[in-house]
Amino acid sequence: MTTSIEPRPPLDWRKIEMVEPEMIEFLRSKTITQRAAMVFDANNTMRSLIAGRLQTEHPDWTADEIRNAVARRMQDAATHPI
Repeated sequence: MTTSIEPRPPLDWRKIEMVEPEMIEFLRSKTITQRAAMVFDANNTMRSLIAGRLQTEHPDWTADEIRNAVARRMQDAATHPI
């Protein structure tokens, strides 16, 4: 079985953000559990922001429609980063 790997676009160094030394120190001071919790909290925040915008733009949508649209947007962001 052969797997095809799509070529990645060239890396644009202008889009790379440097992490401040204080942030590195802060993150290193956290346990893996604390860092994982921060990631999950950020994910939940993003889902809430997307859901809020969708509810505003589509007040007629059901909760299931909102939830499905949020999932699609999160999936698209994972496969098509900005």
